[in-house]
Amino acid sequence: MARGRKPQSSWGSGLAFRPGAICLDFGYTGGFGAGLPGGERLRGPEDLTQWLRQHIPPTVAAATEQDLAHALELRGGIVEVARALARGHELPEDALVRIDALTARSGIPGRIDAPAAVVPAWPVECALATIAGNAAATFSAGFSRVRVCAAEDCDLIFYDGSAAGARRWCSMRQCGNRAKVRAHRARTATSPVT
Repeated sequence: MARGRKPQSSWGSGLAFRPGAICLDFGYTGGFGAGLPGGERLRGPEDLTQWLRQHIPPTVAAATEQDLAHALELRGGIVEVARALARGHELPEDALVRIDALTARSGIPGRIDAPAAVVPAWPVECALATIAGNAAATFSAGFSRVRVCAAEDCDLIFYDGSAAGARRWCSMRQCGNRAKVRAHRARTATSPVT
């Protein structure tokens, strides 16, 4: 991987939601559903190529139909495990196997010291292995930190990477703010007027 660069997790599209891990970001390309705008975002190999190039450094090669099939299989495993963790259910063994299969693939290049102009494109398989590795690390370290948003009307799943481990909302600007407004209104409605 290019020196000093790590996979980036950013939901984009102007939404305030940050899932907290690149593997969960990948899940939100359509695997989680959850009524987010755009629905399925990986409709073809070119969509996968674009997503990987925006989120996984360095440059990733163009994806094929076979790469897309592997990506959708990985994404399905990530979504199943994340849902199980967030809800405190038993982890689905077949989903763990799908993630581990890509994590174990060899061929991920080491640090690249060549000038940026001559850095070769990563094979898509290496980019997917990076996502799978992030899933393994996130899920292994985050049994209690992979959560569902605390808002009653939201089922977004996120990884709480905060130092205190106290994140409750998918987004403070959205669900967290609405909950605080509701709590404030409830307090003021029951307070005696002086």
